[in-house]
Amino acid sequence: MVSLQKNVLNEEKLTERAKIKSEEEENLNLLQESTLISNSQHIINKMNSLGMNKINLSGLNQQPNNNNNSNNTNNNINNSNNNKNNISENQNQEEINIKALNEDYSLKDSERKKIISEYYSKHLSEIIPNFLYISSYNATKNKTLLEKNKITHIINCAADFCENVFESENKYTYLSFYLKDHVLENIECIFYECIKFIDNVKEKGGRVLVHCIQGISRSVTLVMAYLIYKNKLTYDKAFNLVQSKREISSPNFGFSIQLQNFYLRLYESPSKYRYIPKIFAVGSFQNEQPEKIVCRLMNEPFYEHKENGIPRMLDKRGIFIIVSLNNVYLWIGSKISVTNKDLYLKTAMDYINILKEYEHAPVGESGPIYIYDEKESQEFINDLLKTKEKIERFKNKLSDIFPEWNSWYKEVKIEGNKNNLKDKNNEGNLNDNNYDSKSNNGNTNEIKKGFFVYPNDKPDTVLDLDDLNDETFLVACIYQANKSKIFIWKGKFVDINENVIEEYKNKIKKIYFEQYNLSEEEYNKIECVNEIPLEESDEFLSFI
Repeated sequence: MVSLQKNVLNEEKLTERAKIKSEEEENLNLLQESTLISNSQHIINKMNSLGMNKINLSGLNQQPNNNNNSNNTNNNINNSNNNKNNISENQNQEEINIKALNEDYSLKDSERKKIISEYYSKHLSEIIPNFLYISSYNATKNKTLLEKNKITHIINCAADFCENVFESENKYTYLSFYLKDHVLENIECIFYECIKFIDNVKEKGGRVLVHCIQGISRSVTLVMAYLIYKNKLTYDKAFNLVQSKREISSPNFGFSIQLQNFYLRLYESPSKYRYIPKIFAVGSFQNEQPEKIVCRLMNEPFYEHKENGIPRMLDKRGIFIIVSLNNVYLWIGSKISVTNKDLYLKTAMDYINILKEYEHAPVGESGPIYIYDEKESQEFINDLLKTKEKIERFKNKLSDIFPEWNSWYKEVKIEGNKNNLKDKNNEGNLNDNNYDSKSNNGNTNEIKKGFFVYPNDKPDTVLDLDDLNDETFLVACIYQANKSKIFIWKGKFVDINENVIEEYKNKIKKIYFEQYNLSEEEYNKIECVNEIPLEESDEFLSFI
């Protein structure tokens, strides 16, 4: 009887302990979710203030639900579970350990992320079996790893930092971009080029590796765009699929917006798009590649009142594609460079054909309607401005010159056909756009970044927004010629006295900037900016 009572008491205690543990875990999950939503909403508000599209908060903040993938992708993605034999036993063991890490609450979140990041820095993540992979830059240096996975083509998303390691060996075909992992970077303008490149590789039986620095944001975004296009996946389902294969996947908020818009453009009614008409600016893509001409979708309102500066308008130095619900116009500026004009027109016409085929653009049988600066028809003005108020206000001034767009309209000089991308067997162009796949590390205006989380004295070159939590003390060092800065960010639960903060800041400043051989005057001019959580400056957010 006594024994029975003891058993009953023990069961009650165990039940009570399990209940307490369950409540603690639930409270922890709620706290983490609340913090993430708060931080996400703050960044979203910042982006909306800059005129960028609203984002589906639930799609970005929820944890991946991998069960939703099975009925929405093609067979070769569904069959990924049958390819486990291609993975070594050691790799399987490491993956099991990573899953265990996520359930170990004794580890700090920063420590867990560091371990996981180190694992993924050494491995390729197979997104589509035997075909499409994501990795860090570090993994692309491992020739044995590339050969083991039979990689034939490599897309380098961060060529200003990442070298095409084996390009001189003519073993791999490289496609290089100088993308910045920045919320305002336009990445959608190269979606179709990358999709075509990947599809061409598939037709030839090759395998594609897409990488950036860590394989977290830029490379993940391009792979998600491919999945959205090929498999008609929504943003959430494409994200869930990629993150199930590569846990650290996390496109920045600007890229996430562009991916959501890409799905809308492909598969929803044009009337559901936020900005109508759609306006695409034709011009150079990056400072490092002025010869690469792209069509940027302008994710900001045109002809809207602005407190500071003039409203956004068409730029007289460029060509713009304007897609209304009923017409497609090709607007040609009066100040366009003679050298650039033909190249801009060819790029624009190629892109209009893509818009017609894939995005329901209402192009007539005779092609787009040509419109010339200061000779606009009333029909064009009505489609562009839409409301009576705007028509009355802007009908006599539809264009201007915007200095912040100067880099788009550089004089382009292309000698012969040397910038066309060729495959390693000279089998012809893999894309229709002029492209130089060589890296260029000589940009004198290059920005270098180092992020130090107390008490570490070794920097990370990339910072995840999730790392900015209530227990983080961050020193962010930004090097740029004559514009270097230090940003201090301290979470509300950081308990460090001011003397320690000052000592750590000075230590990090010395460690980081001594590599640039600054003069004493330059060193003393480095500005220090204190950031307030949830009230961060746009400049600080642009660097992370």
